[in-house]
Amino acid sequence: MPKRKGMNERVRRLKKRQRMRDARQQQPIPSGDSTEQPYQSSASSCGEVDGAVSAALGYLPGQVSMGFPLKEEKPLARMQASLCEKMHPNALSSASSQGSRLCAQSGGMAPSPDSPPWVCTSPRVPEPDTVHVSGSAGQAQLGMSSSFIGDESSKIQIDAPRNLTRTKNAMINQICEKLKFTTVLDSLLPRKTGFLVVVKAKEEIERGNWTGKLDFILSCIGYAVGLGNVWRFPYLCYRNGGGAFLVPYAIMLFIAGIPLFFFELSFGQFASEGPVTVWKVSPFFMGIGWAMCLISAMVSIYYNVIIMYSIYYMFVSFVSIDTTLPWQTCTNIWNTENCRIKPYPKLSELNEINKTMELIGLNDKSCLNKTVDDVNSLFGTSLTSYMEFNSTMLQSNVTKQCEIKFRTASEEFWTRQVLQLQETPDGLYDIGDVSIRNLICLLFAWIFIFFCLMKGVKSSGKVVYFTATFPYIVLLLLLIRGVTLEGYYDGILFYIIPKWEEISKPKVWGDAATQIFYSLGVAFGGLLTMASYNKFKNNTLRDALLVSLINCSTSVFAGFAIFSLLGHMAFITNRLVEEVADSGPGLAFVAYPEGIAKLAEPWPPIVAFLFFFMIFTLGLDSQFAMMETVISGLSDVFPYYLRKHKTLFTFVACMIGFLLGIPQVCKGGIYVLTLMDWYSGSYNLMIVSLCELVAVCYVYGVNNFRRDIEMMLGGFPNVFWVYWYVTWCFITPVAIVFIVIMSGITYAPAYYTKYEGVYTFPDFAEGLGWLMVVSPLALIVGGMIVQSIRYGGVAKALKAQPDWGPALDENRTGRYSPRGEPDFSKDEPAGATNLGYVGEKGRPYVVNDKNGYDHRL
Repeated sequence: MPKRKGMNERVRRLKKRQRMRDARQQQPIPSGDSTEQPYQSSASSCGEVDGAVSAALGYLPGQVSMGFPLKEEKPLARMQASLCEKMHPNALSSASSQGSRLCAQSGGMAPSPDSPPWVCTSPRVPEPDTVHVSGSAGQAQLGMSSSFIGDESSKIQIDAPRNLTRTKNAMINQICEKLKFTTVLDSLLPRKTGFLVVVKAKEEIERGNWTGKLDFILSCIGYAVGLGNVWRFPYLCYRNGGGAFLVPYAIMLFIAGIPLFFFELSFGQFASEGPVTVWKVSPFFMGIGWAMCLISAMVSIYYNVIIMYSIYYMFVSFVSIDTTLPWQTCTNIWNTENCRIKPYPKLSELNEINKTMELIGLNDKSCLNKTVDDVNSLFGTSLTSYMEFNSTMLQSNVTKQCEIKFRTASEEFWTRQVLQLQETPDGLYDIGDVSIRNLICLLFAWIFIFFCLMKGVKSSGKVVYFTATFPYIVLLLLLIRGVTLEGYYDGILFYIIPKWEEISKPKVWGDAATQIFYSLGVAFGGLLTMASYNKFKNNTLRDALLVSLINCSTSVFAGFAIFSLLGHMAFITNRLVEEVADSGPGLAFVAYPEGIAKLAEPWPPIVAFLFFFMIFTLGLDSQFAMMETVISGLSDVFPYYLRKHKTLFTFVACMIGFLLGIPQVCKGGIYVLTLMDWYSGSYNLMIVSLCELVAVCYVYGVNNFRRDIEMMLGGFPNVFWVYWYVTWCFITPVAIVFIVIMSGITYAPAYYTKYEGVYTFPDFAEGLGWLMVVSPLALIVGGMIVQSIRYGGVAKALKAQPDWGPALDENRTGRYSPRGEPDFSKDEPAGATNLGYVGEKGRPYVVNDKNGYDHRL
């Protein structure tokens, strides 16, 4: 019976409170001022207050939800003073003058889900009619006001002053604008202390995630396996000792490539943040993220021009399927008299008369006439005409100057039709008019990129199912076709025969390290970005090992396909393999098309189309990752503005890239492209990777990073971590420094090789190139300065921010336990920082004011 009577009494009290609440909502707004506001404290911890079972500070510093025993031995006033002192040292001095007004009494109830909180207040009055915003949780002050996040951070209550000079709607609009809120759930409710405004939080647009595991794996493979695997690795391999080059290449893979790959995948996946916002781990180094975005943006500009060239060649090959390729003949309007499609004669198989006639045909006859006297002087003869020369005389140093520099049909198509370099003899001083044909292809390339990225990883993640796998099909077909051609064996032998003496040269090791570095794509921000869309428990170790090994295996495999065809090309032109081997655009758009043109009909147009389609798909995957790095990097910094308009922002970014690429489709645009390729992603990439290793391993702490990884992947034995500790902290940084030193030792100013000779860039171009090198590094240094000022010193800027860690509360365990879920069954409830939750989650309270007003959300 006493229990039932107690329950009836409690129901009557609750009904009385509801009637008081309804009455206040209908009251007119009273006149007069209030000089009280909830006290703003900088405290942010939980702990036991004198005489209390537990106390938990709320999102609004200065508010405490407090449970205490029914049998309190200390006087209530003493407990109030102790509570206020705990919240802020200056509160106790205010207590002497304000008395019990400082702390609102809870009613002496035992701790329970219905136990109302205590609030410590201060007589200070902020400047009225202004909005102050602080913290990432959406806390604010509006005049004499306070706010706190309610249930699941979707609602907020604001106490506003009554004597506003603006209208109520203007006040609401300012609140919504400052706090990024949209919908007003409640009208302005009159209260003695002002108005009560309840608004609903603007839902943050999600970053998105991969729709399947293969999306991420294939995107990483497509990103890592790029043009460099096809047109750079085979060239480096034969130049640095053939098969012997694989030894330093494999060693560099395990001491630099795999550690950096695993490092960036784990770093991005753990925080689910892009390359900029991931530096909540240490804001002092946020400039590293901006540097990554800038490097990716610069590389994307010229990289899409290379894709544009492949599109043009692909279109030309397609329309030539029923005819002949334009670089199969020397009868086109762009060809010169020096164009030659006939193979060079095999002089060793000819008799003296035929050899002499062939050599005369390979020299300029007017020039030979001028050398008659020199030949007579050298050989002690008295000849009167070059027609009397023998083969020995025609191959001497005296007549060497008369050799005609023949050009292949593919080279003239590339230089005179595609690039039109003959119209820009002054190089960068006059890059000429825009090539409309190339401009249209460039626009097509950027529009294609836009449609693939318009939905973020949800759209690009599906495209890579084709673009990441198609190159392997083409390479396999080219290898099968290549090994059926005459001369293929010489090309493959030239590619794989080891020259062990070469690996003793430091330059060979520098080339191996550089190729690993660029091939895997570390420090561009692409790996961080792609990993940030993973699920938290995704196995980054498996992905890092798988993608790294596939990438390197692809490079070796591509070399067999490339050199089998180059061997055939050397065979039919009677030249050495090293004379036809090339790298970069020279291989993709000159040497390889020339080899394709020598295939038996009807293969040339078909093989050409497949080859350039492969170049197109290889470039796309890398371009996807670099552009997504730029787009995601900016969207993460400004989520409320850019994520909501992701499609529009992606379109604008692509159009900016198109406009900045226009100088490279001018008739001298290849000079601009070469300059950007030479400098935009060079030394700066290595220094960026070194900085991120230092920031995470030495500032944040490699042990902390290890624990973060184990949260995702589970625990590993200590012996497992020996390799990663040694590489991340010592070997990999040393390898990066080694690459920088070797690059500096072997540095040569930018140049472009064309048939007429080598074009050396002027001094102003070198200056622009080095500006591209130092700009990302300047962002790193500038970021350090700005962040040190923002956070009030270097030491504070180096510390990880409170919101660093897993993005989802369900993954925030241990030291990353989510806020807002106090467990009042313990003396010191862990994570009890949200006043909105008293007892069970989902039962939020608004603080009691002096008048007993209790508003439950």
